[in-house]
Amino acid sequence: MWIPLLFLLSCQKASWSSVQDCKTLKMGTDKDNCWSIHLLEVFSKNPQEGMTILQQEISNQRIKDFLLLEITREIDPTSLQFCQQIKDKALGDRCRLLVSRPHLHRDTLRRNEKKHGVPSKKPDSNK
Repeated sequence: MWIPLLFLLSCQKASWSSVQDCKTLKMGTDKDNCWSIHLLEVFSKNPQEGMTILQQEISNQRIKDFLLLEITREIDPTSLQFCQQIKDKALGDRCRLLVSRPHLHRDTLRRNEKKHGVPSKKPDSNK
């Protein structure tokens, strides 16, 4: 189910080389696909702007759900905050499983600590 979407997104990568490219596109498939490539970059620098883009600039719910999973995986794997916003049951379950298994995201936490000075912490499943 998700493999064709991922294939499509990977084929589009060369078309949009920056966040600015996404901002100039009209709402629709191209804009959604562009943000699917660049949203993590925005989110890692400015989570508030990233959430605004996710909520207002992306029209496809499947892409939103996929990005919420990726944000959880790459930016905040210790919190259910983004998993709770996923509408697709399978992706939501996968997201919650990821958060519940801290050994799956030790490298992410270490990488984030080096990049942003964010200390590694134990997962808080109550978030």
